[in-house]
Amino acid sequence: MEKLALLVEELACEHDLLRALMDNLPDYIFFKDCQSRFIRTNRAHARALGISDPTQAIGKTDFDFFPAEDAKNYFRDDEQSFNPASQ
Repeated sequence: MEKLALLVEELACEHDLLRALMDNLPDYIFFKDCQSRFIRTNRAHARALGISDPTQAIGKTDFDFFPAEDAKNYFRDDEQSFNPASQ
């Protein structure tokens, strides 16, 4: 049980470090799932999306933030990233 508690604590520290790094870089950093839904984004990217809290992007897609034509292009890029054999 003690080992599990240490692992949980270590994981929490790693999570905090990742969040601090992401939120303090000026670059857009985000992760999407296989359906092109945002699962994590940083503050800089959230601002570019027009939202104040990065968690507001979770579960949404580019179609929720951009004009349809731009979102289609981003979606196409995502598909190629997830399926490199289709290029």
